[in-house]
Amino acid sequence: MADSKPSTITIPIDLPRDEACAFAELLKRTSYDDCLRRSNRRTRSEAELLVIFSRDGEKDEATIGANGERAAKVAVLIISGRGTLHAGDQLTVSLYDKAD
Repeated sequence: MADSKPSTITIPIDLPRDEACAFAELLKRTSYDDCLRRSNRRTRSEAELLVIFSRDGEKDEATIGANGERAAKVAVLIISGRGTLHAGDQLTVSLYDKAD
């Protein structure tokens, strides 16, 4: 039986430098409409989601998305704003717990 509460999803970004640069450039040219068109629209969350980008030696960048679609847009914007990606970078998406 599926877990009724979604767990945290961690997406490790471990790419060679040239692939990471190409990926970052692709994300800079990706619009919100592109994300919606390519997304799986059958899996939606109306709950607020916390999107965190982590890199060793730097403060985490965290943003709250109002729903799954907004969290996807936030994730793309965070990654594209980084310029270059490094081995070990992580993007984590989890339910936002307002009590924290």
